[in-house]
Amino acid sequence: MQWISSRSSLWQAQLDESKSDSKTHYRTYLNSCRAAIDYPREDDIRAYFIPSSTDSRAITRRMLDGVASAAAVDVGAHRFGHPQLVSALAEHLQEDEDFRVRMVADDDLYWLKPQKGQYQKLGDNELFEAENVEYLEESGGDRYEIRYAETNSEEHLLHLNKYIIYRDADGRPTSLLCGAANLTNTGF
Repeated sequence: MQWISSRSSLWQAQLDESKSDSKTHYRTYLNSCRAAIDYPREDDIRAYFIPSSTDSRAITRRMLDGVASAAAVDVGAHRFGHPQLVSALAEHLQEDEDFRVRMVADDDLYWLKPQKGQYQKLGDNELFEAENVEYLEESGGDRYEIRYAETNSEEHLLHLNKYIIYRDADGRPTSLLCGAANLTNTGF
């Protein structure tokens, strides 16, 4: 029954204003909840609770190690601003001529630096995120492929799928990182 009481504590962090009235209070409370979970980690799946400091560092390390060891990655993103992820992808594209990246992103990101037409800020994305896409295009050439999911920014409909699929040299998926967090520093 330890899981149920820890789960209740995690839920309480969302409901109790004294535990969520600031980022520091929320992080502190979440760290204590996370530490109270007394179950062994599984081998084939991991759960990370952000903004738990320990979990934040662990998922960031797992994300970057996955990029370093993969032969290819597929990325789904709404926001695309995690500087370490962008750097890791660019470096791997520059250093390994066989490494490939495919990405699907919200079209709000496209309209910040469209190939044709005028610049438009339609959603939450910032110009530096479009510049991150350009950087990967420059780093990988035709080994970096991006497609955009058409969304309706007026209705605030977003491409909310956030994932990284790591693939081996034969193109088979070896692992998956997914969840609610945007691919940003804040998300991790």
